Amino acid sequence: SGGNSEVENKRYKKKEEVLKQILANTFGRSDWIDTPALKEFLEKRIPPTSTLNSGLFDGLFRETQKNEGGQLSKKRFVQLYLEQEKQIEEEIDQRANLIYDHQKMRSATRAKLDQAKEVERLNKEGIMADSVLSVTLDHVSEELSKSRDTCSCELVSNLGTSGVSNPFALDQERTINEEIQLPISSQLEVIALKFYTAQKEGLSLIGEGKITLERLKDQKKHEECVDLMQEDKRIGDVFTVLQ
Repeated sequence: SGGNSEVENKRYKKKEEVLKQILANTFGRSDWIDTPALKEFLEKRIPPTSTLNSGLFDGLFRETQKNEGGQLSKKRFVQLYLEQEKQIEEEIDQRANLIYDHQKMRSATRAKLDQAKEVERLNKEGIMADSVLSVTLDHVSEELSKSRDTCSCELVSNLGTSGVSNPFALDQERTINEEIQLPISSQLEVIALKFYTAQKEGLSLIGEGKITLERLKDQKKHEECVDLMQEDKRIGDVFTVLQ
């Protein structure tokens, strides 16, 4: 805007006057400055690692190469100095804006995460409630494959909810490839996997094991080997995929 331009012009003029006075006090009335003297002048007033120092030296070196005797006018020095300073100020403003935008984005993301945590209900194991647990029965260990009877598996939770697989017969590869789904509530703590074989008189419980829920809090897919026990005796394993 016009107001800002006027303020900038006043700042520029003031800096210009200050620089001219410093040069007059340092180098006398001469309109020209030798390069060695100018270099010494800058080194005393600007840190060697400063971006302003580096930019000025590059610009001054190019300028002095154009003139015989390696001199530079005071007027041109003031112009180069203020141009370099303005460029650095603009770069600082740009970086400050980038940092501000980045921080603003991080704050917005954090706010969304906090809001999601308030909305989502987690059960005791840290798993999102009102979701569904999918258990894929992949295959069984060699001990269980000896049976050629028709089998089935059941998931039973501590709340009494359950899910049952379709009947399956174990082949030489010991594969099952059946999926059972079970709803997850805020009170769900333990899931038992029960393994049955079909007999003439009905289903016969071969063994059962527990599925660990704690690993599922990251909401990722996990492979789980479930040990089947019959009383205190291990009778085999069911290899599952949980998600």
